[in-house]
Amino acid sequence: MKKVVASFIIFVFLGFVILNVNVKAQENEMNLENINTRNFRAKMGYLKLTSIKKICSYDYCDYVRGETFSETVEIFTRNYLSSIQDEELKANLRIKGIRITKLIFEEEKNSP
Repeated sequence: MKKVVASFIIFVFLGFVILNVNVKAQENEMNLENINTRNFRAKMGYLKLTSIKKICSYDYCDYVRGETFSETVEIFTRNYLSSIQDEELKANLRIKGIRITKLIFEEEKNSP
């Protein structure tokens, strides 16, 4: 009986730890709607660029590089398009813009 209770307590503890890690990960992410490389600066320009760690388009994410929003979007676009083989799709994405689905932010550093 003691083993069952101990196992249950360990199971519940691990559940809380996993849930806490998942919630913390979601706090550092922002899911986006109707944002692409064409309108990113206009719609997200209120954010500090240095607070953004990664830009994602569906399952592709890339670290933010560049000093300005324009430079960052240009580098993201170039890297994203280099991962695509279909030239027609590349041309279409250059014209319409690449959908940005998520931003991942730098973790806040806790001061003592």
